Amino acid sequence: MATPEHHATAAHSSEHVDAGCPQADAAAALRGLARLHGLDLDLPPLAAELGADVPFLLLGGAAVAEGRGELLTPATSDTGWYAIAWPGFSMSTPAVFERWDEVGGDGENALTRPAFDVEPKLAEFASMVGEGWRMTGSGSAFFRQVATHAEAESAVTGLACWTAVARPVGAWGVPG
Repeated sequence: MATPEHHATAAHSSEHVDAGCPQADAAAALRGLARLHGLDLDLPPLAAELGADVPFLLLGGAAVAEGRGELLTPATSDTGWYAIAWPGFSMSTPAVFERWDEVGGDGENALTRPAFDVEPKLAEFASMVGEGWRMTGSGSAFFRQVATHAEAESAVTGLACWTAVARPVGAWGVPG
C-alpha cells in the first residue's frame, strides 16, 4: 500500500502536466506514476479531484457519466469510425455552462446552443462542416460517426480546419 507521501507526489505531479489536453495528460500521469512507482492507489477519487473529465479519461473506452463526470458506468464501445474537425480555437467550459443556465439547451448535445451564443464563430464553423456533425461536450471540436475508414476520410476531405480520423477503442487493458 502506498504511503501518504507517495499519494501526494502522484497527485501533485499529475495536476501540473500542461500540454495538449490537460485532462488526458493528468489521467495518463496518474496511471503512469502509479505503475512506475508500484503504488496501490484507488485512482478514480484522485482523478475526480483533478477535473470532471479525468475519471473518464483514466477509465478509457466508453462509459455513461453521472454527477460531475466522476460516477462512471462502463458501456459498450461504439463500432465504426469517427471524422473529427477542430476549428482552431477552444471554448471556456464554465462560460458555456453559465450560458446554458440562462438559455438552456436541446437536441443531441444540450450545450450546442449556449456554446454558439458564447462564441458565434463556432456556429459558423458548424455550418462549414455541414449536416451530420455533432459538437463534442462544450465545444469546440465536432465529430461525425460513420461506418468505414474510407467514409471518415471522405468526411474530412476538403475541410479548412484541423481534422483527424479515429475509431473507438476499449477501456485500458481491454482489447477494443
